[in-house]
Amino acid sequence: MNFGYGPSPSPWRSLATIAVIVLVLSLLPNWLRDALFGLVGLLILLPILGILGLRWWINRNLVNEPCPVCGTTVSGLGQSQLQCPGCGEVLQVKDRQLVRLTPPGTLDVQAVEVQDLSED
Repeated sequence: MNFGYGPSPSPWRSLATIAVIVLVLSLLPNWLRDALFGLVGLLILLPILGILGLRWWINRNLVNEPCPVCGTTVSGLGQSQLQCPGCGEVLQVKDRQLVRLTPPGTLDVQAVEVQDLSED
């Protein structure tokens, strides 16, 4: 290969290299040649299968939900702890939903507006 240094190689050199590779492969026993081709095939397929497997795993474990406190959309992987970028609340992904992490003994309540009927 020429990486910009020295004179460029002649096309005959590349053709000679291919001829030598073909000659060596033709002299090898069939089982060894098949093993070499299988190894080259694995080296080509493994990265592709790895990328596809990683994409499948991420799609299965990625949760994109609104924050239960402020409503900002937050993304996180399953069973991980994260912090909301909008309000700073510490959240955890449980059962594909975002849940607030509260210290033990803390009561989480919902405020409800009550109408005063005696003023009417």
